[in-house]
Amino acid sequence: MSIAVVVFVGTIGIVASGAQKTVKDKVYTKEQATKAAEQFEKFCAKCHIKEKVPEGKKPGPPLTGEEFMANWEDRTLAELLENIYTTMPNDGATTLTKEETADLAALILQMNKYPDGTEPLKYDDSAKAITIVK
Repeated sequence: MSIAVVVFVGTIGIVASGAQKTVKDKVYTKEQATKAAEQFEKFCAKCHIKEKVPEGKKPGPPLTGEEFMANWEDRTLAELLENIYTTMPNDGATTLTKEETADLAALILQMNKYPDGTEPLKYDDSAKAITIVK
């Protein structure tokens, strides 16, 4: 009688520690969002807050809720930042700086009830590694 012994040797993959962050990972500061509130009221509310849209003008896309998520879920914060920076405000009332853009994105995150943290959101390559999730 012969006995066959089979040895299975598996490999375990180790995932790099550079895991993708999400907007739930405290990627902006409360101070940033607060700083952007006045700017939002001055330049953004007249298109993005339904009650403030002038009669006859088409409102801008929602910045919170299901419609916002339908547009931005699984996309990166870098994409949102680029969209704000290159297209807003669409009436040419002002040109936003990259810092103002990051602050406005922080306000949008706060409006969507994502937690704030201790490091400000920056408009740089780091935003490419942060995904917008529900």
